[in-house]
Amino acid sequence: FTAVLGAQSHHSEYANSLETNDTFTSSTSIGAPKSPKKNPAGTVSSPYELGSPFGSLGTGEFKEPAPNESSFKILAGRSNVKLAKEVANYLGVELMHATVEAFIDGESNIQLIEPVRNNHIFVLQSTCHPVNDNLIELFLLIRCLRRASAASITAVVPYFGYARQDRKLEPRVPISASDVAIMLESAGIDRLLAVDLHCGQIQGFFHHVPVDNLSALREMAPYVVKEIVPLFEGEPICVVSPDAGGVARAKSFLELLTSQGINDIVLAITVKHRGGPGEMEGMSVVGDIENKHCIIVDDMIDTA
Repeated sequence: FTAVLGAQSHHSEYANSLETNDTFTSSTSIGAPKSPKKNPAGTVSSPYELGSPFGSLGTGEFKEPAPNESSFKILAGRSNVKLAKEVANYLGVELMHATVEAFIDGESNIQLIEPVRNNHIFVLQSTCHPVNDNLIELFLLIRCLRRASAASITAVVPYFGYARQDRKLEPRVPISASDVAIMLESAGIDRLLAVDLHCGQIQGFFHHVPVDNLSALREMAPYVVKEIVPLFEGEPICVVSPDAGGVARAKSFLELLTSQGINDIVLAITVKHRGGPGEMEGMSVVGDIENKHCIIVDDMIDTA
């Protein structure tokens, strides 16, 4: 309790000493904490210097929030920096200034360059290839934000890795999708946002965190109607699900096409006969695909 009061008192004295000069500027190389220095323009240099494998992610300036100020920020992992920049540009904000890189031995090196206290943080990080590296980086980003007293942490994970391991098909195997959910909940997220989860029941693996499972099909359907369907010149179409688990996804896409005036369209399903993970010995088709243009709807491509 005394330590908290002391920290609050120190924060107030520091904020008062800055008066109106509350803009911080970061340099481009990482270094040890330094005393704030006033620049000729009246700004104050950050106690930390910016180091990032992404190059310049913003203007290099940020404001330290007031103790009771509440705002949102976007923190990017290394899985898809281009997407994070596009999201930030669309929202009209700057990406958070942070060091997210790797040591020579492969360990993640993470440091937040700006304060996040009382801020709502959106961490954008897919757990795509390399899956384990991106997953542990996401975990450490969340823990770093939690220890830095962020008001809330929303994990934006467009591609949710380990989603296919959602049940036990044989003895003595993990349910990895559930274990990843437990890992992220334990890390301290307040919400998860994903795009087209491999199976909807993954939402139920998160017991204390709400999950938003967004779908890209509604955005894809108009494009298919405008750019792809005209190539078929009015001939019949068949929407194909690549396996039984994707039937609901394919059916939803068929209904979206139907709602936009595509009537001569049916549904088919393929049944795979696997020899092992990533190996397929044969396939059967359930449905009429003869003389039809087939549109295969799937949520991921692994071996293709």
